[in-house]
Amino acid sequence: MFILAGDGPLIRGEVIRTLHAAHHDERADASMATAVLDDPTGYGRIVRDEQGQFVEIVEQVDCTPEQREVREVFPSYYCVKADALLLALSKLKNENKKHEYYLTDIYSILRSAGKKVVRCRR
Repeated sequence: MFILAGDGPLIRGEVIRTLHAAHHDERADASMATAVLDDPTGYGRIVRDEQGQFVEIVEQVDCTPEQREVREVFPSYYCVKADALLLALSKLKNENKKHEYYLTDIYSILRSAGKKVVRCRR
């Protein structure tokens, strides 16, 4: 299942095809596209551990000063198995500065649940 943000115009078909192929080939529960931008203002940052593995997406408003320097971002291109999405949605919390339920949190929730999360970087 694809989820695309309504405020992201001009999403190229090539990006969606590449994301779908990675999701399928890796047999992932959830896949995400990421991008590296010179100016990541406004985007959720991709946080990785010391080994470079995905940990979470942190929305800009919730970023530490160090996280604001991260240039790898999430442009809101989701590819998720329906059962994995339902699992993650049931565990969403609004413990952030805006007190909102961030759909981006599904990836860290699934990762913590031992589900396979992959990324496709363009």
